Amino acid sequence: IKRCEDWTRFSGGAFNPAVEVISRRWRQAAADGIEPTAAELQQLVSMVSQRHWQCQAEQGRLVRHSEQPLTLNAIAKGSIIDSVVLALQSEFPQIEGLVVNVGGDLRVAGAGHCTVTIPAPARDALNAAPLAVLQLSDRAIATSGMSERSWNVGGRSVSHIFDPRTANPCVHVPSA
Repeated sequence: IKRCEDWTRFSGGAFNPAVEVISRRWRQAAADGIEPTAAELQQLVSMVSQRHWQCQAEQGRLVRHSEQPLTLNAIAKGSIIDSVVLALQSEFPQIEGLVVNVGGDLRVAGAGHCTVTIPAPARDALNAAPLAVLQLSDRAIATSGMSERSWNVGGRSVSHIFDPRTANPCVHVPSA
């Protein structure tokens, strides 16, 4: 939650774990085939922009200020991967390098190395040329975008990534 708090501040609100309520509404819009109204989107922005928690690190407490659902997906997988790497390195010090891949979030640690291809968002066919090829060593990477996950809402393809400041899908960013 502390990392979420930091990223919300660093991003000027573009990152917000309270975006789950927006995601649920757009998922329903995909099922119904009807986009949310401007008034609904404004109400969602208002709901998301509230203060939902307060970290009291000194007391080891987290105080909830709302009933809004929170999603830690954007940070959780990276934290889990970091914990797995540290546990493996601690338990098996003889391992010189390793690669941990959890559904597209990838970390290369120690003497390990890995070639990673980044798919081009507009060319998502399996045999399409990648946007980039990276050589990772002692680094991590995660990507997300419309080519892997999107919804059809009333004949329009929309991203599963939302801007919590507008409650709209991030169509202007096809991949992050």
